[in-house]
Amino acid sequence: MPTPHAYGIDYSGGEFSPGQLDAYSAESGRDLRVLFRYIGYPDNGHYISHYPGAYQRHVDAGRVVLLIYEWDVDDVVGGWQSGREHALRAVNDANGIGYPDTLPIFMSADKHLNELGVSTSTAMAYLDGAASVLGRQRTGAYGFSDFIYAAQDGGHAPWLWLCGAKDTVRDGIQFYQCNNYGKFQLRPDMGSSEPIDVDLDEIYIDPDAISQGGFLMALEQWKQDRIFERILSMSEGVAGQSPAGDQFLNEQAQRDAVAANIDTLIKQVQTLSGKVDQLMRDRVGD
Repeated sequence: MPTPHAYGIDYSGGEFSPGQLDAYSAESGRDLRVLFRYIGYPDNGHYISHYPGAYQRHVDAGRVVLLIYEWDVDDVVGGWQSGREHALRAVNDANGIGYPDTLPIFMSADKHLNELGVSTSTAMAYLDGAASVLGRQRTGAYGFSDFIYAAQDGGHAPWLWLCGAKDTVRDGIQFYQCNNYGKFQLRPDMGSSEPIDVDLDEIYIDPDAISQGGFLMALEQWKQDRIFERILSMSEGVAGQSPAGDQFLNEQAQRDAVAANIDTLIKQVQTLSGKVDQLMRDRVGD
C-alpha cells in the first residue's frame, strides 16, 4: 500500500475559505495540500466556478486545485460522444476560472460499471471522447476499481483517482478517496451555513510535482501525447498492469533476427576458415 505524501479533500456543498482549510490542517495534523472541485456548471452551487475568485484564492494560499466533471453518477453510459461533450463543457468552465491547460480534468463513473449497466468498452470510449478534447495526458479518471483499472491498463487516462475499497489501490494510482470522512463548517457567505460532508483523499505523489508539471507538462500537448503513446506501445505487457506492447514485440523480433543473422555469419566464417585450412594442408602435402 503506498504511503501518502499529503492529503486532500473533495466537496460540492459549498465553498471554504483558505483560512478554514489552514485551521483544519493545523488541528488534524494532516498536510492538506490538494483540493478536488467540480467544474462545468457555473450557475450551480456545487461547482467552484459558482464562487468567483475561489480558485485563485486557494492557489494563492499554496494549494493545488484539481477539477472533476460530474453531472450524474452515470455520465459514462453515453460513451465517446458524451465524453467529448462533457469535456467541452468542463474545459469551457475551467478556462473561465483561469485553470491551467496543463492540469488534468477528471471524468467520473460514480458507481460500479455493472450497477450502471454499462460495458467496460463503453466506459473507456467515454474517456477517449474526453481525451479528444483534453488530450490524453490531461485526461483523468475517477471511480471504482473496475473503471480505474481499465483506464490504467488500456492507457485511456494517466491521472487516476480511486474510490471504494482501499485494498484496491495499486501502483500507478495517484489519489485515493476515503469516503465520507467528516464535516466542516462553511461560512454563510460561501454557500451554506450548515455543515457539509467532505471526503478526505490520500495523495500518493508530491503535490509540487502536480502544480509544476515536471518535464512532461512543460512540453506541447502533441509531444506529451506522442511520448505517452510511445511508452505504452513499447510496454512488454505485464499481466493486469499494462496493455500488450506491439512495438516492444516488433523491436524484440528485429533484435532476434539480427542475432540469428550474426549466428549464420559466424557459421559461414567458420566453414570458410575450415576450407582455407584444408587448402593449405593440401598444398603442403604437394
